[in-house]
Amino acid sequence: MMMKKLRSCSNKTKGFVYFFILGLVFIHFWIYQSPDYSDMELNTCKIDMLNPWDDSLKDYFVDPLPLNCSIRHQVMFVDRAGYLRFNNTAMYLNQLLASSLKCMYRTMKREIGDVKVTFRSEVTFTLPVFVKSHVFRVTCLNPINLTVYDYLHMNPFWDDYSRGKKEIETENALSLIVFGIDSISRSHALRYLPKSYKFLKEKFNMYDFEGYRSVGDGTWQNIVPLLTGQSSKNFRDEGHGRQFVDSMPFIWKEKAMENFATFYAEDMPFISTFNYGKMGFKQVPTDFYFRPYDLGKLKFKPKIIDFFRRSPRYCYGVNNYFDIQINYLKGFFSQI
Repeated sequence: MMMKKLRSCSNKTKGFVYFFILGLVFIHFWIYQSPDYSDMELNTCKIDMLNPWDDSLKDYFVDPLPLNCSIRHQVMFVDRAGYLRFNNTAMYLNQLLASSLKCMYRTMKREIGDVKVTFRSEVTFTLPVFVKSHVFRVTCLNPINLTVYDYLHMNPFWDDYSRGKKEIETENALSLIVFGIDSISRSHALRYLPKSYKFLKEKFNMYDFEGYRSVGDGTWQNIVPLLTGQSSKNFRDEGHGRQFVDSMPFIWKEKAMENFATFYAEDMPFISTFNYGKMGFKQVPTDFYFRPYDLGKLKFKPKIIDFFRRSPRYCYGVNNYFDIQINYLKGFFSQI
């Protein structure tokens, strides 16, 4: 009698479990198949194409003024072979005579971390000269020992870091260049960079990532996923300035890229992605790294004949930041 009761209870329990499971399946099916459920959750993501010329935006279309850094002319430049030379035309316009100048250069050293650089001892030279350093300061004195030239130069044709790493580019092993303009949306690029867009589209059969969107509020929140494949939330210590960012899994650390020379550059050193409110890199992160130049130009005031007055925000002496970075990138291309 007792055995029959136990079997009866066991059967009732099994029946209840089966009923409970069927109930969960029904509820799950009802929720996820309900016609009231969001199409965004049930179907492929749909992103509406934005009209860059929508009437509601007209009040915000403003043509920026040209960026004129200085009326002075640059008297020295690094040629395509990496040699520092006089610009003879500029020397004439600035009323300078090469034979009357005494010039010295001081190579720059990056200390550990992203906040300090120092200049080494002076080396007297005559032009042309190949300076074996990515960044160096040039100072020239006239016959009465007055400084008439003081400027920070770079030689991107000198390979400080890559140690000869080089991979031959082929159809199946292409070079990768990520060239980003922060705060410029796709719509804004279509409005103000139409020639660049057309060139990339027609010359290189560019693929336009029409659905690419911001994934966070700020550069850090958007650049980290682009360079690591992970959310910036995964790097809270780095994001809050509690440790260096060297350990983050950047794309240039991938096994497939170990034989490739690498390059990283940003402008505006005070608000750059890995330094604004953060500790930055302890070691040089890539083979070519622009930040030391950014720090070096803050060490002294540039001078051609006389000191430059306060330059526009995006200028260093006679050069604008954009051109300086592009020249550094061109030098990198010459090394790979």
